[in-house]
Amino acid sequence: MAMPAWARRSALRALAPADVCRVQFRARPTPRDIRHVLFEALGIGGSPPTRPIEFDTLLKDALAERFRVLVCDEAQWLSRECFELWRHLWDDRRTQIAIVFVGGGDCYRVLRREPMLSSRVYVWQEFRRVQLPLAGPAISALSILLFLWTWNQFLLAIVLVDDPTKRTMAGALGAFQGQWGTDIPLLCAGSILILLPTLIVFLVFQRQFVAALLQGAVKG
Repeated sequence: MAMPAWARRSALRALAPADVCRVQFRARPTPRDIRHVLFEALGIGGSPPTRPIEFDTLLKDALAERFRVLVCDEAQWLSRECFELWRHLWDDRRTQIAIVFVGGGDCYRVLRREPMLSSRVYVWQEFRRVQLPLAGPAISALSILLFLWTWNQFLLAIVLVDDPTKRTMAGALGAFQGQWGTDIPLLCAGSILILLPTLIVFLVFQRQFVAALLQGAVKG
């Protein structure tokens, strides 16, 4: 969704003014620039460390104190090393941060081609928008067949369940058959009652069932 920069800043300030931290860099920043900008934005006292490992540890300790939303402006200028630094900070279990990348121009294209973001940010979206709709007919057909198999279970209900009140309806049909005779009208009525739920389920989900059968079909 496209949104002007002033609108993003106003919305974030209105929603969480105390938790939003806006970080802005010069053109073509380096990981060193990101560390120093975060050092100043988080209000860490003292002098910044010279070694990257010590610097990252200090930043993680500051980011672990409370939840923060880091708004990274002009994200289209970030290099792959910069994105890896953001990933390194975000992957730490102690840090409580949400990183929002904003920018103009080809920012979206730059973010999409980064392996760090494509493997973390867009995985759920890809599953929900691509893989799940494709698997919808198969999941529906499997659910229908599983329901029918469970509802019409007869042998296991007779053999494994001793209490007649806890058996399936198919297993309860045996109650209409005695040693010396069978109550045909009650047996037919019970069969119709057992058939109705399966018929209703199939009529409601018949399109998904047929789509699952035709999903792998090809024209010859």
